[in-house]
This record gives sequence, C-alpha cells and structure tokens, in this order.
Amino acid sequence: MSITSFFTELGAPVRNQRTSWGARRPRDGAIFLRVWQDLKFVREDGTWMLVHEPWMNDKRIQGHEERRGHIAAIRGGAPCYLVMCVADDIHAKQRRIREFNDTQVFAGGDLLDTGPGFAYPLTSAPHVRRLTQAGATWIRLGARTPVSEVR
Repeated sequence: MSITSFFTELGAPVRNQRTSWGARRPRDGAIFLRVWQDLKFVREDGTWMLVHEPWMNDKRIQGHEERRGHIAAIRGGAPCYLVMCVADDIHAKQRRIREFNDTQVFAGGDLLDTGPGFAYPLTSAPHVRRLTQAGATWIRLGARTPVSEVR
C-alpha cells in the first residue's frame, strides 16, 4: 500500500501526493503527520519527533505552507496522529520512504519549539543536531494506536 492510499484509508486524503506531508481529516479535524523515525531526540520527559524546521518557511512550496497549517491546528487543540516513516537514506537531501507503519499510528502530544543553541541530549544523532541547529518544532510521541481504532 502506498502512503497516499494509507492516508485515504484513514479518512484524511492528502492534497498532493508529491508535496503533502500530512492531512486533516474532514469529519473530526484530526491531523495526520508523516514523521521520520530517525529525526527525534529522547530525554526524561519523552520522545520528541521533528515536525518543522525553519527552512520549511519557504512559502513557494505547497507542502511547507500546509505543514505550518497543520501545526497551527494542533496548537489550537486538534487531535494529532503520527505516521512513522523510515527513510531509504537518512542523509539524502530529498528523502524517500522505504517503509512506513501501516498497522499503528502514534498519538501526537505537546509541541516544543527549540531555538538556536538548544541543548540536545548527548544520545541524539549528530544529523538531528545538525539539521535543527537554527531551531525546530517537535511533537511529543504518544501511545501507539492500532489503525483500526483511528479509522
């Protein structure tokens, strides 16, 4: 199954299969976001997944504007679920999905905005620190939820 088909099955079809990194489900306003399994950091208050970087503020690219809208909806109280994706090459400039979890999604929790100089835990991957040195927005990874319960 393609990730585009997966979002459709969740009731949240993507606007554009090439540029959309998430979608909002019309019936209840739930936001579904793609996240990369490796773009995270872990500390005592949980696991935090990357959802936005400053370079995504380029309004010329539809996916960037759409992601900012999704984050604004989450800040406004919309429920959020994360679709965990694994990259073919974590160092590629433009990532491709090797695989994604199509049986479970993760609840999205609080958002955390980090600025330049944020002190990432030493266990964080070097590429995570390098990618987000100018700041980023993260979402707390919540409980695994079977897709059958989210549909």
